[in-house]
Amino acid sequence: STGKISISSSEKINAIEIYNILGDKVYSINNFNSASFNQIDLSDFQSGIYFVKAFNGTNSCLNKIVIQ
Repeated sequence: STGKISISSSEKINAIEIYNILGDKVYSINNFNSASFNQIDLSDFQSGIYFVKAFNGTNSCLNKIVIQ
């Protein structure tokens, strides 16, 4: 990614967290509403590998993103 990432899911997402390669949390949002807010601006993030973790209340999903 070079700017924004889009978040979508067939299930309701309650929260999003983004971690850097060292495991430090660099972004989080609670009460995520994918119907009205489905993009996260990463343009201020430094280049590197990050992990996006989405929570739906009982489960979570982890995805890797690379910012160039």
